[in-house]
Amino acid sequence: MYTAVPQTLPAGRRRAKRGRLAMITSLNETDWIVVDDAVMGGRSRGHLSPADEGLVFHGTLNTRGGGFTSVRSRGLRGTLVDASGLIVKLHGDGRRYALDLRRLARGAGREAVWRAPLPTVQGREIEVVVPFDDFVPTWRGRRIELQGGPHAFWRTAGSVGITLADGVDGPFRLLLKGVDGVHAGGG
Repeated sequence: MYTAVPQTLPAGRRRAKRGRLAMITSLNETDWIVVDDAVMGGRSRGHLSPADEGLVFHGTLNTRGGGFTSVRSRGLRGTLVDASGLIVKLHGDGRRYALDLRRLARGAGREAVWRAPLPTVQGREIEVVVPFDDFVPTWRGRRIELQGGPHAFWRTAGSVGITLADGVDGPFRLLLKGVDGVHAGGG
């Protein structure tokens, strides 16, 4: 369970004293991949479809045999070295998603996936501010402890993703309208 809840802002509002960096991901469908529990014999099915305003991540979550589905960018447009977090613009369905950062979209092996809560509001467009401090290391969906003190995981991130594993069977739909880096300082 996550203890930190990111701040949600109505679409179009920006927090003072934060500066947006360039959009870090493409909203081109071919720049993303879907990974769901079928890799382990599960029955969840996620799909990604283009939309006028972004990408629609939709499908059905089935908790018998797995219970997760995700989309991952094949890469990032630049680096997050100067960022202090992410801003995700989305139109949601009220389900509890997670925002993921990883070094590679596929084949990360035993590397940690850094995950933070990504709340949605049914039928509303929102921007969710997710500071890097809210991300926790996970492996196969479970929180892990890493040795060696604080980790600047975002400095080597090569993929951003969204995972649904809220334990609720049924359909889902999230319109992703953008993922920007955010810097705590500056205007």
